[in-house]
Amino acid sequence: MILAMADPFIKELRRIFGKAKSVEGMRLGGQLIADRFIDDAYVYRIS
Repeated sequence: MILAMADPFIKELRRIFGKAKSVEGMRLGGQLIADRFIDDAYVYRIS
């Protein structure tokens, strides 16, 4: 799934994980983020 940078879910991800030291990406799962339950996901950082 690709979401716009203005999407509330993306804004919440940036708030929570924006200062992570690893830029390789991260695995998410079993979390509620911006009213969406994430069962399993891998987030890639594109800059």
